[in-house]
Amino acid sequence: MHTWPNGSTGSENADQVPSVVYYLDPGTRTKCWGYATPPPRGRRAAGPEAEKLQWFKLLLQTAPGKQSQSQFGAPGNPAAKAAAALAAINITPTTVVADFLSEVREKTLESIRRTYDFGWVNEAKVSYVLTVPAIWTDAAKNQMVLAAEAAGFGTHRVGFHLVSEPEAAAAHTLKTVPTHNLKVCAAPPSTAATPFSFARAHAASQAGGQLHNL
Repeated sequence: MHTWPNGSTGSENADQVPSVVYYLDPGTRTKCWGYATPPPRGRRAAGPEAEKLQWFKLLLQTAPGKQSQSQFGAPGNPAAKAAAALAAINITPTTVVADFLSEVREKTLESIRRTYDFGWVNEAKVSYVLTVPAIWTDAAKNQMVLAAEAAGFGTHRVGFHLVSEPEAAAAHTLKTVPTHNLKVCAAPPSTAATPFSFARAHAASQAGGQLHNL
């Protein structure tokens, strides 16, 4: 996916889109998102509470209905600012995540339809894999499941699956990173080898956020 709304194609970040949402009308949840935020001044919502929402995924780690600004430390903390902004417009973190994921899903399907035969895409079964931080609790993962289901991804474990970010990085590595001429050694005759003995070895390290999972 390299054709995000208002995004620039051909850059090294073209396959990414900022996790940003701006509600033009919080009541109807009319919004712009990603590279399209903030909107032109004439389209901006009225009132001091209208602002660009970021870092809202972090709020899924807190109990539903208890995402107060005080939980995240100083007012300048990104998660604290997101909690305060969402409270001002009476929208939950799960809802804003669902709204964002819904737009990503729709634009991705549009891109697939432009690339492949339209009829084939409409008849094909599409499965999704969503990644979450490895340190997330089961409660946080459940909030992501609720958001994904509300965004149209289908039912958990049927239409989509959750995997941790390091797992996704490891799977990507096994498929795309060169093997550097590593060879599979034959097991010595005296060794009762299992199917995994003497196989190629890989290591995946999560050394921080964003793109450091490899």
